[in-house]
Amino acid sequence: MGKLTESYARDKSNIEQGLTINHKLLIKGERPMLRIETVESVEGLVIAEERVVKSADDRVKDWQRQISVGDCFKRTTSDGLEIFGEVVGQGWRENWLICRCYSFVCPEGETGFVHISQINELRDRKAFESVRDKLGKAYRSAIRSLEEQDFPIA
Repeated sequence: MGKLTESYARDKSNIEQGLTINHKLLIKGERPMLRIETVESVEGLVIAEERVVKSADDRVKDWQRQISVGDCFKRTTSDGLEIFGEVVGQGWRENWLICRCYSFVCPEGETGFVHISQINELRDRKAFESVRDKLGKAYRSAIRSLEEQDFPIA
């Protein structure tokens, strides 16, 4: 078995056992890249998560610490996806917020947790609502178009 095949088999086995953690790794500057790390045990998973959260906490800037419920923001992922969000609550631990986020791939919005280090810039509410409304309108228009063409929409 080749080196790549052995690595894939080991990773696949660990993933099947549920012992994988996904997290961000800074590659250049502040552009995080997805990194998948496999671990040998649940204890290893907890240690890996603590390490990743500490790394994210260390990247927090002073202005990000001031973000609060009601604020609107923009986040750009490492692959260029722009995500627009609004803070709707405090997270379960320091530096985490509950947010409702919208993007090209999720125009109807999704609520989840966002670490404040991932927020690139604050946006005023009017600009945020404009983008959110345009994304929703484009999504509804695309669905209508597909329905008119007899594409089944689940």
